[in-house]
Amino acid sequence: MQYCGECGTRLREGSLFCHECGAKVAHNESDYNENSNQNMMICNKNVEKSIEKVVSCESNELVKKKLQIPMYKGEQKFFTFMGRKLVVTEDKDTFNYYRKLYSKLAKKGADALKKNYLTNIINLDLFLSDFFNMYLHYRKPLIDATVDLLTEAGIYDVSQQIFEEQHTTDFCLCREDVKVMIDSFNLTIEANQNKKIRAYNMMPGVVFSGFGGLIAATALNVAVTAIAEADIKNANVTQAQRKELFGRINIDNLMYRAYLDYWRIFLSFTWLMNNRHMNVWYPTTEKNQRAKGLFQNLTAGRLPEDKVPDLIIDLLQLNPYDEEYLSYIIERYGETDEIMEIKDYFSV
Repeated sequence: MQYCGECGTRLREGSLFCHECGAKVAHNESDYNENSNQNMMICNKNVEKSIEKVVSCESNELVKKKLQIPMYKGEQKFFTFMGRKLVVTEDKDTFNYYRKLYSKLAKKGADALKKNYLTNIINLDLFLSDFFNMYLHYRKPLIDATVDLLTEAGIYDVSQQIFEEQHTTDFCLCREDVKVMIDSFNLTIEANQNKKIRAYNMMPGVVFSGFGGLIAATALNVAVTAIAEADIKNANVTQAQRKELFGRINIDNLMYRAYLDYWRIFLSFTWLMNNRHMNVWYPTTEKNQRAKGLFQNLTAGRLPEDKVPDLIIDLLQLNPYDEEYLSYIIERYGETDEIMEIKDYFSV
């Protein structure tokens, strides 16, 4: 059994990424290899305008018209910190562009999901039968647009089904949320009558066990259907119990996890591009671990004071996306123009 080297979470078999923290799973030493000349990035207002144009023109109606995501070619950029230069290579600028763009599109999708949820998911029965398909409904435009982008890049052997299955395996927090509620429902039935709900395949990764109730599946190509509404309605769970179970759902947390699932489509995309030797950067667990150790030594005051600015540059080159690192730099040096340029570029 494999565990995430970044956060320690037990990994699903076949995962390329940790479903909890998003770190890439290292299966062998070659997973750690990366060009030694890769560095970091800087703010570009034209890129920001391009992102806003895509979001405003496309994502407000994500499921009403075909979403198109532009192919972006990064540019080398620079910014300064304490008299030092931070170089942004083209491949990292490309990664940063898609990171920002997908975050904005994911927020739009999650907002639309929440609006639909609040209107239509008014009780536990509807949550169990309808929510996951609703979640997939708002994820699909991003999946489809990403596969179109891969095709435009010349990657012809990754179909929509293959991409969706792998992304679901790696990044599907909402599937786990639904499974928790299914398990709670089954436990309530057991407590009432020692009888579980009879169900059909509900979603990728969850199937009818054959013994009553739902269990996690090992296969990824399970058809997406719904729990039979009659089975939910007739299950030996009182209305008071259903209301209590439904009240356990933290809607804001559920929608944030949906946003993360949608956003992390960019990780599945950039990993594929990097893996196929396209000019797109991708973070590695090894670099993240080095950044973590360097940050711990910086905050502990163990490092020579005159070397701290250079080491902060090294930290940003290893992992510029940890908000804790950026907060530390601001706390230490203040909100200077050059520091806020760095923050604005890397933050979403």
